[in-house]
Amino acid sequence: MHILQKYLHKYQKIYKKLNKDSLPNAKVSDILNKRGENMKLSQIPYERITLEEITAKMREFIDRFENATSAKEQMEIYKQYDEYGADISTTFSLLNIRFTLDTTDEFYAKEKDYLNEISPFVEQLTQEFND
Repeated sequence: MHILQKYLHKYQKIYKKLNKDSLPNAKVSDILNKRGENMKLSQIPYERITLEEITAKMREFIDRFENATSAKEQMEIYKQYDEYGADISTTFSLLNIRFTLDTTDEFYAKEKDYLNEISPFVEQLTQEFND
């Protein structure tokens, strides 16, 4: 169920970005259904997350966590960090799926190369937060 909750969170953000109504009490199936039809993989939007964006957000989490004045505040920051990590993971998974489906697609081949290039830096930032 935890994985489905991550996808629900991701799709709620996507709907908000598309200026659709927020779906605060929606079920995963409500979001994955589009006009009564199951959403196809090709219909799930992919948006590159740059290393600069990830670095800025991770540094913000690290700074906020280190400067938190209570355990409760740290728990809230960790929850936000975990949700952001789920968003990154979902984006990377979608990229990997699309690349695997068609390794000749130049766009996803370049995106996969970019992912391979930034992954060690993302891991380093994750480790820094967890230390």
